[in-house]
Amino acid sequence: MFTRVPDCMIAALEHFFSFTFHDAQLYSICADFAARTLTFDVACMHRQCDSQGEVLLEEYRRGRLVLRGLEYFRFDPDENLELEIFDSPETISEFLAEDPDAMPQDLPAEQPDGVVSYRVYFFSWNCFLHLAVREAEFVWTEPPRFSAWNILETITRMRSRIADKISPVGDVDPSWQG
Repeated sequence: MFTRVPDCMIAALEHFFSFTFHDAQLYSICADFAARTLTFDVACMHRQCDSQGEVLLEEYRRGRLVLRGLEYFRFDPDENLELEIFDSPETISEFLAEDPDAMPQDLPAEQPDGVVSYRVYFFSWNCFLHLAVREAEFVWTEPPRFSAWNILETITRMRSRIADKISPVGDVDPSWQG
């Protein structure tokens, strides 16, 4: 599934796909300067809800966020940052629209029409990524491991398997060892 959001509203993407970038796991960032794109390979918390919005299941699921029409991006690392190679993905603690009043002085507080600026905070690195883009696109890169349908189907199969092994009077069939 894929969607393009013309105004680059990350909140709209999160709502559409029922996930959040908060506490997402970052596997890679790729900048294509010629194409003016920034691509994030992430695992996001995906929620499956019922028709009333009640959460049935939550799971991390891999996806790709492609930001197009890149105006700028910049890391603001901690002064004491020592980049290390980790065996696990980095945690995105927040992915929020920039507050124009709290932006670094050397970044433009106002953007051209159709451009939205964001800040992304990385927990282990203790640094921000500031970026401004025109368009966002998100696609899941792996299927859900579980779904409400899969769970119901599994429970139904387990119940019928157990029911087949129980005699009408309630005794367990001795040939069944599972």
